[in-house]
Amino acid sequence: MSDLKQRIKVAQQKPNKVKNDPKTQPSFGFLRISIDLVSSMAVGIGIGFFIDEYFDTKPIAMIVGFFLGSISGFLSIYRLNQQMKKS
Repeated sequence: MSDLKQRIKVAQQKPNKVKNDPKTQPSFGFLRISIDLVSSMAVGIGIGFFIDEYFDTKPIAMIVGFFLGSISGFLSIYRLNQQMKKS
């Protein structure tokens, strides 16, 4: 029994090689990319929809909002990629 306690103590003193930080996991990057892209497109389309409703210019502003949201999403992905390269 004392041998088991000694092995447990040794194992607890070893540094943990696996990082539990979710920001270092590869799946976190993919999740953030998808959330950034989808949310920025949704915001662009939503703003375009409300502008269309207000000015009665269907679907011009929504299409413009889609493209601006897409550009914003890809810019966010580019920034995240550059940030991950530095790490």
